[in-house]
Amino acid sequence: MTSVFMVVAGNLMDNPLHLKKDYYHMNEDTPQPTVQPAKKTKTKLKILAFFILGLSILIFILQNLGITPAIARDALINVGYFYSALILATYFVLVFLVAIKWKVIIMSLAENISPRRGYFMYYASLSFLINGFIPQGGFGVRVGSLKVLYDVPVSKGIISQFIDQLFELIVTAILIPPSILYMLHILSMGEALLLLLFSIIMVYLLIHYSNPERIQLVGHWLKSRTSSLERFALFSKFSRMLVDIPFEKLNLKWIVSISFIRMSVSIASTLCMMWAAGISITYLELLLVAPVVYLIGLFSFTPQGIGTVDAGWLGVLLALGVDKLTIGKFLIIELAWGNLSQAIVTIVLYLFYTAFNWLQAGKNSSISCAPSESILIRGENRIPTSIGRKK
Repeated sequence: MTSVFMVVAGNLMDNPLHLKKDYYHMNEDTPQPTVQPAKKTKTKLKILAFFILGLSILIFILQNLGITPAIARDALINVGYFYSALILATYFVLVFLVAIKWKVIIMSLAENISPRRGYFMYYASLSFLINGFIPQGGFGVRVGSLKVLYDVPVSKGIISQFIDQLFELIVTAILIPPSILYMLHILSMGEALLLLLFSIIMVYLLIHYSNPERIQLVGHWLKSRTSSLERFALFSKFSRMLVDIPFEKLNLKWIVSISFIRMSVSIASTLCMMWAAGISITYLELLLVAPVVYLIGLFSFTPQGIGTVDAGWLGVLLALGVDKLTIGKFLIIELAWGNLSQAIVTIVLYLFYTAFNWLQAGKNSSISCAPSESILIRGENRIPTSIGRKK
């Protein structure tokens, strides 16, 4: 899971357009800064280097786990139709939840847009697919599509992605303490689950009694402190973004709820892959260990967390007593079926999105092109009326 949360702040450091004091309310005619060819080349080389590094880490892990091409092939074949269907279904639900949350956020920021049916689903899935190959790619797809298709200012697109990943980070952070305490055998499973439930309740109470102005005051306070922390540029840009988020327009309870459900579905998808690999683990047990790996993925510097997330799963599953060969099979299944399911769902959503909009465009064209007619009744010319209707 590529960190758009980190990407947003990183783009702010590289793009002077967003460093203006009131960038959230910029005029759409504000000239976009040009990117020098040398910088583009450097970015491409950096992406390629991170991909090669992540792939090298994964290959090293698989070799040390005893995975051969024959074993990898058998692991993928043995997934079967049942688990394949479950993986696809959970990924589809995951895309649906991501699209719903993105829609809730962007419609709060850009109230005048009317997205086409299937837009959020298709572009949410497409962004996931691109993130698997290009770090920050999915971020650009969402922000760029909003700008090109609906003329949503780039600044609002960036804010929407920042809000999305901010709450993903918050939800993951809430799950981390019970997870670590459980893995260190300080708490039993029951105690860890109670702590998790208590943390979730406290979050909702905090949101219920919070004041949006107080949240922005925190951002102003952080911003005032960054003058002495200039070397921590990421921290500085985070505080600036926090100040400009219109919390009063957001349904925070709804956004947090979707984030929790999304995490639950993501864990269910991973559970299906583990069962397909032959790992005996319950949903509740995975719920308490997965957040550590997801936190690694949230801040991963490689595409889709390749290599880094795999190293995280290796450590977690070894701590649970899973044998190395089975872990290797799971990593193969997760890599192959994770990307395959993303591709399949994206293609299906693309066909639906394209077909619906093609039919809608044809319908609108036939209606708008209908001829006007003048009706002559008993020698009187009535006012010409158009049978075409505006949609």
